[in-house]
Amino acid sequence: MVIMVLRLVFFFFLPVAQGLFQYISVTKHGGEVQNIGCLPAEFTWTPVANEQTSFKAVVADPEIACTPPQTPVEQVLNNIDEINGNTAIIRRSKDVVCSEDVSCCSFQEKTTVCETSGATGIIVINDNEDAILPITMGASHSSFTSTVPICMITYKDGVDLVSAVSAAEGSGGDVTIDFKNVFPDDLDLYPPVDQHTPLLMWTYMSVLTPWAIKFRHYAANVIWNPEIVTDEPIAAEVVRAHVEMNCPYAPNIGTEFTWQACIHKGCYAVRVTNPEEVAGKIAFIETRDIHSGDFVYCAHEDELAAVAQEAGAVGVLSTFTYNSLYHLPLYVSPRYRPYDFTIPMLIIRGINGKEFEDQWDLGEKIVVRFPPVDRNHVQLTNWTWPETYYPDVETYGALNFASVCLKEMGGETERECFEAGQAKFNPIQSPAIEAQLVMGIVDDSCHGNDADSDGLHDYGTDCDRCHQLLDDDLAILNPESLEGNIVMILANDTFCINEWEQLVDNVALHGAAGILIGNTGEFTLTLVDSQQDIVAVPVFNVPKSRAEDIKHQLMMKNLGLTGLSEDRGGHCRAREHDVAPG
Repeated sequence: MVIMVLRLVFFFFLPVAQGLFQYISVTKHGGEVQNIGCLPAEFTWTPVANEQTSFKAVVADPEIACTPPQTPVEQVLNNIDEINGNTAIIRRSKDVVCSEDVSCCSFQEKTTVCETSGATGIIVINDNEDAILPITMGASHSSFTSTVPICMITYKDGVDLVSAVSAAEGSGGDVTIDFKNVFPDDLDLYPPVDQHTPLLMWTYMSVLTPWAIKFRHYAANVIWNPEIVTDEPIAAEVVRAHVEMNCPYAPNIGTEFTWQACIHKGCYAVRVTNPEEVAGKIAFIETRDIHSGDFVYCAHEDELAAVAQEAGAVGVLSTFTYNSLYHLPLYVSPRYRPYDFTIPMLIIRGINGKEFEDQWDLGEKIVVRFPPVDRNHVQLTNWTWPETYYPDVETYGALNFASVCLKEMGGETERECFEAGQAKFNPIQSPAIEAQLVMGIVDDSCHGNDADSDGLHDYGTDCDRCHQLLDDDLAILNPESLEGNIVMILANDTFCINEWEQLVDNVALHGAAGILIGNTGEFTLTLVDSQQDIVAVPVFNVPKSRAEDIKHQLMMKNLGLTGLSEDRGGHCRAREHDVAPG
């Protein structure tokens, strides 16, 4: 059998629930369906409750869901009976002038009015006609949580939606709305969002070196990226750019999105102070401190990108740390000045920026690759990962495939053999293994959503508890079944686990002979642990569909398994033959 060079990268799972994106599927009177990207409120309910199906859309009266002050909440709306049991459509009311007769209520107050009136979901229209995107809706009080899905859509989408509701009412019909979740680790769930809604314009960034953080990260494009930057990917070293402001950062600005405060203080970015380090590199600029969330620069991303371009940078990276290190990056629009940009900028999660910091502290050089940038074609419409993660594997060291062979239970005849990915932290040398395959049961607190079904099941993820169980060697719930066997773990069960050796060591502690990991997608990986440790037992991984088939066969109790380790001489050693790389 010919063994192919492994072209993919390592697994590295991080919590992502706080960055949940959604879309709504609008079914108009007559059957036309339109999918609209939207941004959930920070105080909205769990991902499970956020997914709701086919409730009638009703425009609130008044649309701003505000009336004169001191009005009881239950008396604010004039059409409570219509709102009750349906999805309420309200306006942001950005430009409403506060007075004794008109209340300027907050997002929390608006949505409380609708929820108290019996709304099963709430759509908020961003009434800023010039805004490219919805905005993040925060609560007035940090402890407030809504129990219904709440999502903001753009002005244009709002106009279309209200028009559709009016047309349906005139024809004796309804418009219904389905709230849909978008889980970033379940790529099949990305929606076909209409082109005029650019909310979901995500892309990716590949870390080429060092091995400790080598992976492909989610990233967000910025609206000011040129129409077509390049047909080729950009690979360059990442360096921190230091920016001079014409006013110092003022702590009293706080940690909220108060860009207006920066404007009022007359603050703007002047120049990069280390241009000799930035020229020819990808500039890394934080708008917020990765650890505290406080502003680093009182300037918007487009200002910072402009001074990086002037310093000769070939690209710009910034981190999104609003609310959480794990919050998904947002697609950013420009704020102030009409800069002429010729280089791309991507926004990544705060946690990815923290990884950069950790590696710089160790003296590591970080090289990343931006994908080809075509602003008009990066939207995730039926988008999937490219077939090849790393075509230059000789340079960056991905391992070649191993092989795994299944046997019928109690028999000598091989059922089938297939390719599997290896791990950089496998033992330096170990013999081929033939043993019974069993499922390893991981504590529910470590799980993500159920990628084997419809993506709606919530296992009660609790990463703090999961990490404590890992530290106490208690994360595996069926340790008595592992000794002498090859243990299969589904990657979806490792949602909270940042370092593979933690889980591997938990399994090895109970006498497992080896570990087989079922991936969350149709790919095979070179597993790389963040600490580059060597573990006691060999670890392999297989694509999701293969893992699901193996899981089914295990439930039928008819499988054994032969696993294959690798030696650091560069060969995959099978039971009867050696296969050289490539």
